[in-house]
Amino acid sequence: MRLKALRAIGYVERDGDTYRLTWAGQDALQRHDAALYRRWAERRAA
Repeated sequence: MRLKALRAIGYVERDGDTYRLTWAGQDALQRHDAALYRRWAERRAA
């Protein structure tokens, strides 16, 4: 996903010359990581 789109949905905010994740962005990233790990664990158990 592009940075502009992430800003539009509120996952990233601009702070001067830098960008940082908002709380919503951090939550989404954690959920994404958890989903990837769950899929990896399911494949490994099979």
